Amino acid sequence: MIVGVEGTLLEGLTSPIVARSGWGAEPPVDWPVERAPVRAVVVHHTATRESDGDLLDVVRRVQRFHAHDRGWGDIGYSLVILRDGRVVEGRAGTLASPAPTIAQAAHALSHNVGTVGVAVAGRYHDGRPSSAAWDALVDVVATIGRNAGLDPMGLGVALANGRRLPAVVSGHRDACDTSCPGDGLASLLGELRSAAAERLSGPGRG
Repeated sequence: MIVGVEGTLLEGLTSPIVARSGWGAEPPVDWPVERAPVRAVVVHHTATRESDGDLLDVVRRVQRFHAHDRGWGDIGYSLVILRDGRVVEGRAGTLASPAPTIAQAAHALSHNVGTVGVAVAGRYHDGRPSSAAWDALVDVVATIGRNAGLDPMGLGVALANGRRLPAVVSGHRDACDTSCPGDGLASLLGELRSAAAERLSGPGRG
């Protein structure tokens, strides 16, 4: 468990962070790290069932699926948030990304350059994340907003490759033909934007 490193995109994050070494990540295969300035956050759910024991097991399972079954060479998400509020480093190079950049991941087809893919572990076709996971998600969005100079309430985002997203904080379904992040989590994106913006403008802001 580590804290956000000075000068990186996640500097100042108050939620506990688990680096790749902390969950036993396999090294990436044939996928060098490339970084680009952050323009948006894309919210996902993993659509998996979490283990009642080791919550980090879901991250290992997702990496195996993305890296081997899909042949990407690494986990596609930038970050994964567990139900106990831990923020887990996904794609190699994420925690080392100097602000305001992010290591390119593979979480939203044609919308990966300059976007941070944040997945909440679990299935959210209905219902909402645990209070700990929700607070961590707000913390992540607010921290990225502060360190990348983004307004969480911002709309109409143009990406470097010409693609567009409807908002600085968007759902996976806003980029691709998918049900992700589930109706339950997708319905909370407005609340997420407001909560992150409030945290940025409140007392003790960075």
